[in-house]
Amino acid sequence: MINQSGGKPNREALEDIGPTADFEEAEREFIRGLELHRAEQLDQSLRHYGNAATLNPRHAMAWNNMGVILRRQGKRKAAVACYRRAVAIMPEDSTHHSNLGNVLRDLGMLEEAEQHGARAVALAPHNAGAHHNHGLILQDLGRHDEAIAEFDNAIELDPGNVGYRWDRALNLLMSGDLAKGFAEYEVRWKLPQNPPPNIAAPEWTGAPLDGKTILLWSEQGFGDTLQFVRYAPMVKERGAGQVLLLAQPALVRLLAETPGLDSVVTDGAPLRASIAMHRYSACRGYSAPRWRRSRQTSPTWWCRKAEPACVRIAPTWPSESAGPASPRTRTTTTAAQASSLSWRCWRSLGSTSIRCRKVRARRN
Repeated sequence: MINQSGGKPNREALEDIGPTADFEEAEREFIRGLELHRAEQLDQSLRHYGNAATLNPRHAMAWNNMGVILRRQGKRKAAVACYRRAVAIMPEDSTHHSNLGNVLRDLGMLEEAEQHGARAVALAPHNAGAHHNHGLILQDLGRHDEAIAEFDNAIELDPGNVGYRWDRALNLLMSGDLAKGFAEYEVRWKLPQNPPPNIAAPEWTGAPLDGKTILLWSEQGFGDTLQFVRYAPMVKERGAGQVLLLAQPALVRLLAETPGLDSVVTDGAPLRASIAMHRYSACRGYSAPRWRRSRQTSPTWWCRKAEPACVRIAPTWPSESAGPASPRTRTTTTAAQASSLSWRCWRSLGSTSIRCRKVRARRN
């Protein structure tokens, strides 16, 4: 947050300013820096803020705003130094504490970040941004119930802020409240960076399909597509005539034989005109399907889980010489090797790790 006006500086911090401080010139430099900052001319703005702090070393707002720019430029440790100076000069300013908490969070210094986030809320209890920033720190600390409470406070103060509701939805999901979390998750379509899909079909609301064709759309990454495609048979059971999946091109062949799907297509492929579009997002503990491929150009692999919990496993290319790899590891193999070798991956009950071992591929 840019500081444009502040409270009274710390009296002790002013004692050593000395007669060399040029308050009027420092203020002119600060105002010029602020104008350039608003115009997104960050390097020039930083220079003027620096001039202001040189002329008046106790200009807390100049130090704060330098921290804002330095953080945006990825110079987080330098930003911390600037924010600490601002806090030392004006310890009763909520903005300085909140900004310092944010950059400490970036650096993983969560305990200290939480202290400054809490202080910012205490100093400005009616500042929605302070509550939101504190909530993000609590989220990273794994204190999701407290984070949700802070997001609730922020939403109460600023009901129209979609970002606050989005972060609240994520924390509801992380805390295990899937019903409320997924209901609130729909707010993602209002985020500027996440517009709804441009598909000329009505969205399915769960009503009986009565033989209609339904399109399941992969709106996010590979992991989410592999995670939620397991629910395709349930859609089929709701009376769908055909169930189509609009998937990422790299996953089309892998998912082509998934139970419950009649067809897997990609962007640009012709679709039937009479479809209902559904963004499938639910996880209620159903067992994952087993995907199996035996063509030489694709690795054969299985996903298996032993307990009702969401487990994401990405396909890997096994190597003859390598040991069991992380599900996120990408190795290379020949087409001949791919036709006969694969990884079988699973997670045991109560375990947080995924186990993989090499097996011989089955053939259709």
